[in-house]
Amino acid sequence: MALSEPDKAVARVYLELAGVAEKLATFGEDPLSKAGAEAGPRKPRWHSRVLSWIAGRFGAQFILPTVATSEYQNGNGYLQ
Repeated sequence: MALSEPDKAVARVYLELAGVAEKLATFGEDPLSKAGAEAGPRKPRWHSRVLSWIAGRFGAQFILPTVATSEYQNGNGYLQ
């Protein structure tokens, strides 16, 4: 999303969010590696690849509502 965002300030926010996502992924992988298991390669799901293509083609504003809804729904799973 950051690469397709013309507004530099908004692109910076997207990059910061990507950094947070990276830290969360590492946080989830650490217990696996400490247990001697391998997390496997990181690769985006097909849904993420489609959203990335749409953002690159039409701009991040076209996918932001979808991403925000998904984050909200996934975040609620932590509260249960």
